Amino acid sequence: MTPLQRHTLQTLAPALDADLLRDSLKEWLPAETLELFHSYGVSFRPYLTELVEFLPDATLAAFVEHLKTEADLDDLPPAPAPVPPADQPDLVVVTLA
Repeated sequence: MTPLQRHTLQTLAPALDADLLRDSLKEWLPAETLELFHSYGVSFRPYLTELVEFLPDATLAAFVEHLKTEADLDDLPPAPAPVPPADQPDLVVVTLA
């Protein structure tokens, strides 16, 4: 999980209500993105965690920017910068000798 995903789930979700945040994210996402998400066999009423882990950091960062126009986020810590896909911290290269 990237720092931005963690921030969304551990900071934004409790502050803004996870169900409201999930519904806002589903409304904001393009229909094609949701169709792709559902094509993986995920429920049509997904949990916020499923959506956040599915989205690339760039999309999630754009959503957090959109949230600033919808909600007062000034009292919350700033969102971390998106992690480029090649630098995902949960991907590890193991060299066997």
